[in-house]
Amino acid sequence: MGKLDRFGRDILEASRQDFVGPAGNQEVLVNQVCAPSNHAADHVLDRLVSDTDVPAHLITRVYSRFIERAYGSLYKGGAWKAEYSFEIQPHLEEHSLHWKVHGTSQLRMAPPAHGHQKAYDKAYVEAETRVLNQSKIVITTCANAYLHSALMQEEKQQILRPVKFDTIVIDEAAQAPEPDVVLPSACATTRVVVVGDHKQLGPVVPERNLCSPYVNILKMPFLERMLKNPRRWEASTMLNMQYRMHPSIRSFPSSQFYDSKLEDRVAIPHRPELNRIWPEAKEHRRFIDCRTPQSMGLSPELTRTCDAALTENKTSLKNVGEAKVAAGLCSLLLKQGRCEARDIAIITPYRAQQYEIRGRLQKDIPGSKHILVGTVHSLQGSEREFIIISFVRSISDDVQDIAPSEEATSMGDSLALREMRKTRLGILEDSRLLNVALTRAKYGLVCIGNSEVLSNGSKDYYDLIQDLKRRGCLVSREDFLQNGRSSQRLIRHKPRRCLNA
Repeated sequence: MGKLDRFGRDILEASRQDFVGPAGNQEVLVNQVCAPSNHAADHVLDRLVSDTDVPAHLITRVYSRFIERAYGSLYKGGAWKAEYSFEIQPHLEEHSLHWKVHGTSQLRMAPPAHGHQKAYDKAYVEAETRVLNQSKIVITTCANAYLHSALMQEEKQQILRPVKFDTIVIDEAAQAPEPDVVLPSACATTRVVVVGDHKQLGPVVPERNLCSPYVNILKMPFLERMLKNPRRWEASTMLNMQYRMHPSIRSFPSSQFYDSKLEDRVAIPHRPELNRIWPEAKEHRRFIDCRTPQSMGLSPELTRTCDAALTENKTSLKNVGEAKVAAGLCSLLLKQGRCEARDIAIITPYRAQQYEIRGRLQKDIPGSKHILVGTVHSLQGSEREFIIISFVRSISDDVQDIAPSEEATSMGDSLALREMRKTRLGILEDSRLLNVALTRAKYGLVCIGNSEVLSNGSKDYYDLIQDLKRRGCLVSREDFLQNGRSSQRLIRHKPRRCLNA
C-alpha cells in the first residue's frame, strides 16, 4: 500500500549515485525492479514515471520476446502468432526496451532484417545492451530477469550478464514462486530488497504434471517461508502507512487482516459529481446485492505466467447479471462522473467472468478499451481510482432458491441448504483473495455479489457485509439500476443554458 512510495524513494536515491571504479572511472549504477506479473511491473513503471523526477530515458521496461514481437520487434524474425499477448498501455510503451532500441543509431544503420537477419540481430543485441547500460532503473518480470536474452545470455556453457545490477528489488514477492525470487536476486552485486505482503495472494502454479510435494513447495510464498524463521523478523519492516485508499476503504481490511495497524497518509477530496454512487463524503464504498444466478463458462488453458487465475475442473464461472451491473457502473462513471476510462478497473476471481464483462463493455460502451478488466490474481499490485469487484458466486441457474432472505437466517432454515451454501464459495474462501480485491481502489469501491450466499459461505464476507449494512452502503441491484436509469434521463434531458439570458 505504501511500499511503492517507500522503495520508490530508495530506488530514486540509489539511481542518483554513481560508482567510482578501481581505475578512477565513474560508472553508472543500474538498478533492477522485478515483479511476478506484467500488470504489477507496469504499475511500478507507471508510478515511477508519474510520481518521480527520474528522466524517462533513464527508466526502461523489458517485456518478454513474445510481447516485443507483438509490438513490432523484428529480432529473430519478428512477429508470429501466439496464443497469449499482453496489452501495453499506450502511455507506457515509450519506456519499453524494444521501443527505445528502434530509435537507436545502431539499428538505423543496420541492414534490413529481411535477407540479413543475422546482421540485424547482432545490431539489435548491441543496441539493447547500450540502452540498458544507459538506464538507471530497469523494470521487468521475475521470469524475464533470468530468461530474457538482453539480461542474461548463455555462451559456450557460460552465463553472461550484459548488464550489472547494483540493487535488485523484488516487488509483490508474496505472489512469486520461490525460484522467481531467488534467481533474479543472484544478479545483484550489492543488495537485494524483497517487498511484499504475505497476507495477500501467493503464487499460482498452473503446471499439472508435477508431483504433489513439488507443487506444494512452489505454492509456498518466499516471504511466508522467511517469516517462519524468528530471526528473519529482525530484518523485516512493516510499512503501516498507506498512501492509496480513501480512509473508508481502508477501514475494513485494516481491522480484518492487519489488526487495525494501518494508518492513513493520504487526503482524497470528495467529488460531488459521484454522489449517485457514493452519496456520503466520508463513505466511498458500495455493495450492490445481486441475486442473479451463476453459470458455467469456458476458461482458456492456463499459461505459464502469473496472469492466470485459478480455475476449477478446467472450467470457470460467470454471472451475466453482475456483468450487466458492472457495465452500468462504468457507463455512470464515464458519463455522469466525468471519469476517464483508464481510471476504472473491474476485477473478478474468474476468467470466464472477465471475458463476459469485457464483451459486455465492448457492446454497450464505445471507447471502453482502456477500462482495465482482469482477475484478482493478475491485478495484484495494481491500483485504480475506481474499482468494481464482481464476486460471481450465487445460486446456480439450475437451482431454485427455496427460502427468501428473511427465512434463510431463521431457526427454521434447512440445515442442508445452509451447509450447501457454506461450501459454494470455492476459491473465494481464501481470505487473501478478498484482501487483495478490497485494497486496489483509491477513491471509490463497488462490490457486486449475492450478499446472502457470500455471508453464509465465509466469516470474512459475513463481517464485510455486516459492516457495510451498518454504514448504509448496501443497495439492491434493482434499486441501483433504477437509480442509474434516472440519472441517465437527467443527463439526456438537462436543459441547455440560453447564451443570451
